[in-house]
Order: sequence, then structure tokens, then C-alpha cells
Amino acid sequence: MSDTLTIHRRVCDQQPTGSRLCGYYAVASAVAICHGVDPSGAVFDPTVMVRIIDQAVATGVVEQVSVQQQGARGDRGRAERKKQALLPLPPAGWDKRHD
Repeated sequence: MSDTLTIHRRVCDQQPTGSRLCGYYAVASAVAICHGVDPSGAVFDPTVMVRIIDQAVATGVVEQVSVQQQGARGDRGRAERKKQALLPLPPAGWDKRHD
């Protein structure tokens, strides 16, 4: 087991400048991941994406947003960080003095 955590910044579709659809793009990518699909490089049709996500909110049935075009996959960047140790919480009353 490695003591290093690798963080990948993937190439993902983003909202056009001036658009207010950033949450929709985030949800479309998250739903793809939940369906076992790598969303990197996927280009979503904004009209279809909004319709599918709004329908999912209304019905409670989540479907993957169809991909309009598949672009290049890969990393925009990558960082490695050393994992930090997590210590257990002290037991209740640990800070009270016992005389």
C-alpha cells in the first residue's frame, strides 16, 4: 500500500463563458462516474443535458447524460501528496485532571 495520494485533474467539459450551467456540467460528470464511465473528454449538448437532469430531479430516476462528442481524454495536471496520518480521537474526559 502506498503512502502517496495521486490527484488527477481530468479534461472535462465546462460551461461556456457567461453561462450559468456549471452545476449541470458537474452533475453530468458525476452521474457518468456513478455509471462507471470516465467523463473526461466528453462534450455534452447543453439543451439535452439540462432536460435530462431536470427530468431526473422531477422523477427521481437518474439516467446518464448522452455525450454529443468525445474529445481527447487525459489529465490536465497531476499532483502527488504524502498521505497524512489520522489519529483517533482521545477518550471522553481526557483533558480533566485526576488528583
